[in-house]
Amino acid sequence: MSIATALDALRRLRLLLAEEVERARDERRLLRGLDGTALLERASGRARFNAQLAEAELAVAEGLRALAARAGLTELSLEALRRLAPLEARAFEDGLGEVRALAEALNDLDTLNRKLAQRAMRVVGGYLDAVTPQTAGYDRRGTRPAPRLSSLATRA
Repeated sequence: MSIATALDALRRLRLLLAEEVERARDERRLLRGLDGTALLERASGRARFNAQLAEAELAVAEGLRALAARAGLTELSLEALRRLAPLEARAFEDGLGEVRALAEALNDLDTLNRKLAQRAMRVVGGYLDAVTPQTAGYDRRGTRPAPRLSSLATRA
């Protein structure tokens, strides 16, 4: 393995993250439409993405580890990479910057999507509480059941 192999793996990592950011942006539409089937498919797609991402990260690490071993280093810093291969180091640094930015964007989208999913669950729960009939009689102990407090949100 070489620095070129590590750069190719880093490019694949960046591409995977960019594709996942686009899918995460589309997830909002699924949440608004409460499309359960599509959301479950999306979750299995995220699991595949996580596996592919782990493979790409491993390929980057193996490429850098091999380069460090050939240079006789026990660990490889960006500074050492700049000394060993200045042009490739610059491309590697740029690629790492893009990967960091994409990972941050994906994290932000995931946070927003999680909040939207929680809000959608409250809407569904409020709707179910509103349409579920409450008993007017007594329970098995002879007492009236406590009234259910519910609210119905109109926007998700």
